[in-house]
Amino acid sequence: MPRDLEVPFTEDDCINSFGYWVDEDWAEGVIMVEPNQKAEPQWLTAIDFMSGAVLAVQANSANATVLA
Repeated sequence: MPRDLEVPFTEDDCINSFGYWVDEDWAEGVIMVEPNQKAEPQWLTAIDFMSGAVLAVQANSANATVLA
C-alpha cells in the first residue's frame, strides 16, 4: 500500500505495527494475533509504517536491507 503523501518523509522508516495483512472486510488493515491464536496460512506478514505505507510479504523466509 502506498504512503500517505501528507505525512513527512521522516515517518517512512518508523514502524507503527508488525503483524499480518489479509484482504477481508473484518481485518481493516494490519492485524495482530492474540498469543493463543495462530495466523492463517493465507495471511501476509505485514509491516505498517507511520507514513501509512504497508509492506506485506508471503514467503517461507525473507531478508531486507534498509538503506538510509
